[in-house]
Amino acid sequence: LYAYFRSIYKPLDAEDIAAYESKYRGGDDETDDLVEHFVRFGGSMDAVISYVPYSSEADLHRFVRIIDAKITEGVLQPSAQYNASRKRLLKRASKIDQIAVSTAAAPCALEADAPLAPSDGAAAKRRRKNAGSNTASLELAIAKRNQDRGAKLDGFFDQLAAKYGSSGKRKASSKAGSKAKGPGHSSSRKHS
Repeated sequence: LYAYFRSIYKPLDAEDIAAYESKYRGGDDETDDLVEHFVRFGGSMDAVISYVPYSSEADLHRFVRIIDAKITEGVLQPSAQYNASRKRLLKRASKIDQIAVSTAAAPCALEADAPLAPSDGAAAKRRRKNAGSNTASLELAIAKRNQDRGAKLDGFFDQLAAKYGSSGKRKASSKAGSKAKGPGHSSSRKHS
């Protein structure tokens, strides 16, 4: 059976998947899937994003535009869940767009500072030093945040231990009492 299907279909590789993704995204198939899952989940965009292939939160703006257009065309009915979450979705999409822009702009800012003519040694050293200090400050911020999280986690575990933990004396005394009674003794057994 395996050999039969191998003779009919070639094995998939990463290039085939990437080619399909580029054809799918923004195409009619994606729009059809978006409409289908919008109806299926009553406008829950979190569920729609989970079920539409190759989608992510970065697609929220595009999905909202498509859904709004389909509602305007009369293909979709506006749902209460979608209407209630539309503003939240657009805000979330704007944050994602800002992160993408700032991430893309960061290397460009360094390139903008680079001179067009060959630089002298001192200016190049200053630029490298500033770039290194930016990286160092980022590393320090990440390390501090990890340290804060660790401290919060330790505090959380201490609270759990204080609330649900029992003292060592109580455990030791209950073990000592059971040893004193002997191995064959059970307190729940009635002697007749």
